[in-house]
Amino acid sequence: KISRSISNMGEEKKASDASGSQQQQQQKQAPQLAELKTGEYMVHVYVQETRALKSPKGEDETVDPILKVQALGQTRYSKVKKKVGTGAVHWGEHIFFESSFDNTHEVEAQKIVINVNDHRTLGKDALIGSIELNLTTIYYQDKHTMFHRWAALANFGKNYQDVMGFVKFSITVTAAGDE
Repeated sequence: KISRSISNMGEEKKASDASGSQQQQQQKQAPQLAELKTGEYMVHVYVQETRALKSPKGEDETVDPILKVQALGQTRYSKVKKKVGTGAVHWGEHIFFESSFDNTHEVEAQKIVINVNDHRTLGKDALIGSIELNLTTIYYQDKHTMFHRWAALANFGKNYQDVMGFVKFSITVTAAGDE
């Protein structure tokens, strides 16, 4: 009996050593979070489509949507889509931003904002809804990309509880030297 228990202990130790080396290999293979860097950053925003946009004017009104995208302290606009109902609107808009940062605290403070506005010929565009993302949220994703994501648009100035439509987008954030 003693020899059996000693041999069983040896087998258990071998099994334990094998599982320990498997855990070490898994830890080596686990993806590491990218570290923020100083230097040049590029943001690529691809707005694919919007759906179910609600008019800020009223229930049965059409909208003339225009995208306003802000990142890295810069603002870019899309073309206006005329007389759109509540159905899907294909945008296919690629928008690029570049900027340089001297410290990582500046990078951590960066936001990416996608606004969908109702374009007005006279006066200021009316906000339909928007989404806001931290740049670091995207940078820490696999391959620094949020790919084909849907988000609900909210208009916090009007009624923060209402969904004002949906936007489908992809965003990539890269720093100099990233793959």
